[in-house]
Amino acid sequence: MRSLTIIILCTLTACFAKNGEFEEVTAEQSDILHEQATVADLVYTPSQHGSAGRGAFVQTSEGGARLYQNIEITIPERYAIVFACEHGKFIVENDQAKAHELWTRLREDQEVTIQYREEYRVTAKVTYQDGTETARQEVRRELVGYDFLDAD
Repeated sequence: MRSLTIIILCTLTACFAKNGEFEEVTAEQSDILHEQATVADLVYTPSQHGSAGRGAFVQTSEGGARLYQNIEITIPERYAIVFACEHGKFIVENDQAKAHELWTRLREDQEVTIQYREEYRVTAKVTYQDGTETARQEVRRELVGYDFLDAD
């Protein structure tokens, strides 16, 4: 038990004083990249609205009661653009303002230059001495996505 207490205290001391080696994970983006692509598809899904109702009779100790439930669902319109490039196909849909702007400006089979950034999750071993970083070594760099900027 005593050795466990010492290990815990040493670990806590290292964390609070920031001494030792730690693994840090950060997000990084590349510089702006450019690539030739073709507009493979322009997708539009119109807004939809629907409602439904249902009734039920519930027996209670005082007799009964009629319950009615009305459900309404509204699905907003959605725009998406599918690009085909050397990496394969990718879709722009998350930023609806940008997707709508592209949807109105582009046409299918149009050749464009896309601008984007690559997004990375970077893991590094970082060594600290008395709270000051003394060494950093990148252990892993993982491409996790793309930040689409524009298409001309």
